Amino acid sequence: MRSIPRLCCVVVVAAVFLPAAAQTEFDPSVAAEAVYSDNLEHFGTSFSSDTAYRLGLDLPVTRDLRTGSVRFRYNARRFGYQDSGTLDHTDHLVEFSSSTVLGRKSTLTASVDFSSAQTQADLESLEDPAIVLTERTTRERFSADVAYGRQIGAFWDWGLSAGTGTVSHDLIDGYSSGLGGTTVEDRSHTWLSTSFGRQVSKRTNLGFGMQAQQNRLDLSGDEEFQTANLRIRHQLDPNNSLAVAIGGFSTSSEIPDVPDRTGVNLQVTYNRDFRRVEFDLFAGRRPTPGGDLKGTATNTNVGVRLAPPLGAQTVLWDLSAVYVRRDPADLDDPEIDTLGIRAGVTWLARPEIGVRGSVSHTQQSSDTTVLDNDVLNTSLGVVWFPRGRQRRNQE
Repeated sequence: MRSIPRLCCVVVVAAVFLPAAAQTEFDPSVAAEAVYSDNLEHFGTSFSSDTAYRLGLDLPVTRDLRTGSVRFRYNARRFGYQDSGTLDHTDHLVEFSSSTVLGRKSTLTASVDFSSAQTQADLESLEDPAIVLTERTTRERFSADVAYGRQIGAFWDWGLSAGTGTVSHDLIDGYSSGLGGTTVEDRSHTWLSTSFGRQVSKRTNLGFGMQAQQNRLDLSGDEEFQTANLRIRHQLDPNNSLAVAIGGFSTSSEIPDVPDRTGVNLQVTYNRDFRRVEFDLFAGRRPTPGGDLKGTATNTNVGVRLAPPLGAQTVLWDLSAVYVRRDPADLDDPEIDTLGIRAGVTWLARPEIGVRGSVSHTQQSSDTTVLDNDVLNTSLGVVWFPRGRQRRNQE
């Protein structure tokens, strides 16, 4: 783990300074913050609060090439707690993605992500299953995917994509739920999907997609599911877009006491660009590997996000809210309802210096009180942008 920061710094330096006929955007930042949590266990019968310092380093690099672009990001956050020294740790996040144009009608994209963190109950994505509260562990997540897209004639398009991922957990001494460590489960998955589409008008694309996924769970067993969807993407106007996919899913499972299932698969995404605010809405229902909890589930998600458009604003802010209902595949496991809300703001006193604060609250209820809990996290500190916010380095 100690070699990760060194390797990432080498990659960042190479991407920024290697000569090439390309344009590089490098927006590093350094942060020092005080954080507070009113529930370090996340759930269980114990509730303890504590304050900590958090030192953060963010190194995002985007390099535009003649036929595409590459993006790399390394983020590290060091936590030091006032009374709970056992939880002192460093979170690591590494992201890499690339996009390449192959000729005039084809594109190839790829991405690889790795994270090692204790983070939970924080809205990183409107679809993030980690919003569902489980016992506090050190989680290592890895994912990789590749996608190929091709334009066929003037109106048709075709795509093929595949991916894999793993999640592993290490329990923390003194912070187990007391349930024998069986509430979380290591897992891995692989998937393959294909889609066809037709541009039926200037603003509308109709299509059909299929996906097959295999989940390998460390404790429960293996499960496979397949989905098929009809989809429509419609540009309502230059500032409004809507995407809807509806179809069905079927699962087959080797997990004891888990029946094979069929159901409705649905996903709705709406984006609205107001003059000073961008609005994102997501709603969906589909089978998932279950997040961190033991077993698999069908998740129903509804989430919204508000944020100003990218630009030279003095005040940067974001507001997110997500509701998740987890219907477990094993009928003996409890249903879980989770609601998370997050707000963050950064005031740029100068282009290089800002004051940053955030607050998030996650509340969870279920058929068993063991999984009922809520977590409040707050932070306040300063952030330094050595090159100025949104400044570009032209080469």
